[in-house]
Amino acid sequence: MADQKANILIAASFVILSLALGFLQRGTYVTGMIILMAFVAVAASLAIFAVMPFSKRDKLKKKNPLFFGDFANDDEETFFKNMESSLESDASLYKAISFDIYQMGRSIYFTKYRFIRWSYRFFLAGFFIGGTLIVFESVGWIPSLIR
Repeated sequence: MADQKANILIAASFVILSLALGFLQRGTYVTGMIILMAFVAVAASLAIFAVMPFSKRDKLKKKNPLFFGDFANDDEETFFKNMESSLESDASLYKAISFDIYQMGRSIYFTKYRFIRWSYRFFLAGFFIGGTLIVFESVGWIPSLIR
């Protein structure tokens, strides 16, 4: 769900950047479009950070036998030994699954959703500030940067 939200935000940001670039090339509403483009570019960057995988893992943390990042560097024999010990009883299986769900939840909440929240804030702020400047520019309350 977090990746879908981020992907929608990325797509919308690039559509808006393309449209704003067209207005900018025509020389209309330059001030508002520059501000809008800056905020939308930051929003797109934050959304991209939300979907990017993180490679840094804490080596002191308990290893999760169900997470590929924890066993990818193990040889096959070590992997099978770890899986056997994790899945030897119902209790250890439930513990491994619970630990996996816990780690995924923390990862999604503290990394992905943090970036998505900030991305939405920049996206909305850019629309509000850029839209306000476009209205002011069209009414003539502020001069355009390019005449």
